[in-house]
Amino acid sequence: MFQENAKVIDHYTIASKTHLIKLHCPKIAAIIRPGQFVMIKLPGGNDPLLGRPFALYDTTLDDHGNPTGIEIVYLELGKMTSLLPAVVTGQSIEMWGPLGKPFPIFPNKDHVAFIAGGIGQTPFLAFGKQLLGIKAYGGDSLKKSLNKVTMIYGVRSAPFLAGVDHFESIGLNLFCATDDGSQGFHGRVTELLKTLPKAEH
Repeated sequence: MFQENAKVIDHYTIASKTHLIKLHCPKIAAIIRPGQFVMIKLPGGNDPLLGRPFALYDTTLDDHGNPTGIEIVYLELGKMTSLLPAVVTGQSIEMWGPLGKPFPIFPNKDHVAFIAGGIGQTPFLAFGKQLLGIKAYGGDSLKKSLNKVTMIYGVRSAPFLAGVDHFESIGLNLFCATDDGSQGFHGRVTELLKTLPKAEH
């Protein structure tokens, strides 16, 4: 585990109350794997006093393909995430990690499905890239583990669908659900799952 003062490289909105922040933290970026998380503490104060956990969304690479930073996606919800949008490019955030266990790789499987609701989709972009052999993490060699990844993703309303273009761009078979029916399936992800053929999950 490393502790770094991570410089904010970029910070922008990707959905309603949902933001992506890019942080320069080469030591953490070099060893973090999908499924792991980092702790973040806001600059210039002790409120909130304790750091908060954020899952890896993806790593950023330099021109030579070396990891130099990480991306995090978060939803404004509690005190920490309501204050975080005020952090601007050029500021530094105290960060330590990686923490937690990486997701397991699935040997002898051709297809897996991710099911996520709310902001729970964030760990699955990097994991999808890893399983499909698009990107390697943590110093591992690039390796394709399976041929198909389905993602079933639900939110309360269409404006909260975050990162859909990112997931589609890597070839995930994406199904969306909204509680209010404003986009995709009208209902919860568990209800959507029941309507899909077994080949999709």
